[in-house]
Amino acid sequence: MSGKVGLARLRGRVALLRGLIDGEAAYTGPAWIALDMTRRCNNVCLGCAFHCVQPREPSPGDHSITDVPLKLAQRLALDLARLHTPEVILAGEGEPLLHPHFFEIVTCFKKAGLTVRAFTNGSLIDEAVAQRLAASGLDFIQVTFWAVNRAEHLAWHPGVNPDFLDRRRRGVALLKEARRLAGRTTPRINLQMPLTRNSFRNLKDRVELALTNGCDEITFGFFRDWGGQFENQCLLPDDGEAMRRDLLAARKRFDAAGVEHNIDEYLDRLQYGADAWRSFPCYAGWYEAYVKVDGTVVPCGPCNMVMGSLAERSFPEIWDGIPYRDFRRRSSDPRQLERMTGQCNCSNCCLWRDNRRVHRAWRWIAPLVRRRKRAALQ
Repeated sequence: MSGKVGLARLRGRVALLRGLIDGEAAYTGPAWIALDMTRRCNNVCLGCAFHCVQPREPSPGDHSITDVPLKLAQRLALDLARLHTPEVILAGEGEPLLHPHFFEIVTCFKKAGLTVRAFTNGSLIDEAVAQRLAASGLDFIQVTFWAVNRAEHLAWHPGVNPDFLDRRRRGVALLKEARRLAGRTTPRINLQMPLTRNSFRNLKDRVELALTNGCDEITFGFFRDWGGQFENQCLLPDDGEAMRRDLLAARKRFDAAGVEHNIDEYLDRLQYGADAWRSFPCYAGWYEAYVKVDGTVVPCGPCNMVMGSLAERSFPEIWDGIPYRDFRRRSSDPRQLERMTGQCNCSNCCLWRDNRRVHRAWRWIAPLVRRRKRAALQ
């Protein structure tokens, strides 16, 4: 949902077009960045690439640094303001609310004029935290629910107290009440629900949880297998048709309740399957960046191609640097993108929608640009 903010602005669209014509340079900052807040987590999820029971590959960067330094976040906020980046997503390899300076980081990005979105598992939202969230200026908070009942929780969160689920539900309710008492409508509450081979069969309970908790939005997500580590939980080709009827019924209920959702987008996405990334070139190098806890910059979360480090250079220098220029040139060519799969895990790409939006416009302009460049060389 984040891409709608930056890519919808006229300034951003014009700058993006200039970059695509150039082929390597970006003429404005990314439409959004994701910032890893911490490597620490208080939960275990089977589908997590960082905190799960399965073996997993380490992510890029210095793992001796567990929390993003406050000063690094403050410098980044100023850099993004200069680049006219409109949004930052506070996510991470762990639980963002465990960061000791979470609220100070929200404040520094808000002072820089950015929209701020945070992900959380919701378990740390007690009454005091709910009040601070309501007063923080945070625009969106996305609470992820892999499980919606006790049986699912036991299966999906091995070794984690089943009461954890109740704490998360209560956290959402406390935040909604704190928001009401403060006379605010933010942060808007989004329930993020990845659908796996098993969980989509219990779509009804997911709909009930969203409606009874009074969230503002619900987002159904595609489950990533992270290079085959969790392939047994991925949707099968026939699952799409099986869930279509339930999703359409859910759409009616959400529309009637005034709850925003991504069901139409999800149904559209089902047609392409896990290899949706092969349908279009990747334009992420022009509109998104991902900053790890230690300041390592990569093009997106599942990509291990390092563009630079904020410990050594400013974000504008990295954004305009040779690694990023090379990535943009290579990823926008489907043949070269295919060769990059060893460094980028593109299966069930979460940027598919944004890549398609860019490609729908660019595909008509690209042949004219290529023709013009060839003529200039003659």
